[in-house]
Amino acid sequence: NFCDHVELVTAIGKHDNKEELIRERLRPNILPKFFYYGQAPTIVKRRFLDSAYFNKLFEIYICDDSLAIELEDQMGDYIADALQKRSYDLVLVLDYGHGLLTPKLINLLCSSHVFLAVNAQTNAANMGFNLIIKYRRANYFCLDIPELRLAFQDKHSDLEKLIKELAQNVSLPGAVCVTLGPCGAIAYNPEDKTMFNIPVLSQNIVDTTGAGDTFFSITAPCVTKGLPSDLVGFIGNAAGALAVTIVGNRESVGTAQLLKFITALLK
Repeated sequence: NFCDHVELVTAIGKHDNKEELIRERLRPNILPKFFYYGQAPTIVKRRFLDSAYFNKLFEIYICDDSLAIELEDQMGDYIADALQKRSYDLVLVLDYGHGLLTPKLINLLCSSHVFLAVNAQTNAANMGFNLIIKYRRANYFCLDIPELRLAFQDKHSDLEKLIKELAQNVSLPGAVCVTLGPCGAIAYNPEDKTMFNIPVLSQNIVDTTGAGDTFFSITAPCVTKGLPSDLVGFIGNAAGALAVTIVGNRESVGTAQLLKFITALLK
């Protein structure tokens, strides 16, 4: 609800696809374009929690990342046509590493002239196989500490060094943000080489699931609009502080909610 119009491109299964649930959860200004796996199911991630404190005990993934290649040509044709015929302020790539974004599709996105924001997530289903450096171009990269360290196979080097290395290894992005969990975030502007450590703003942590996605989705439009890196990181941490009060992504952070939170911080 921070944008007037959003087009969502993704894939779900043909059978027991949860499409009705997905559509119910989308805001009216989001136009979904679903592609359908012939054999693979809609991806479901089922978490088992401690009911007292919502701590995750374990997690089950229902997915088949080997069958996504069957949609490559369909999605490639659709994305290429959309990029040519429609004018987007921002293309936001959330790559969860479940096979849908093939090298061909990644190359298509990176070769376009759109403002591109990318997050390539590391999770239990793709550990070590979904690295941010497979994107050779983006205007904005957003990732967390494990994703940054895995990209360079480097457990111990200074984070600021690795952030600069990431910026140098790709076509120069306009910004890089690294979320640090309970330690806040780092926002880096490669053009003037300024780096800011943004403190954590969370006061009441209920469930951290989706906090990084919230940070990314809020900060990407901010970078698109040319906001300074320190302000981008601050807004992202404010949104993340609200996201961790929501159990299981039941709802999203709203504009009024975020503005009220920031106003309270500044008083």
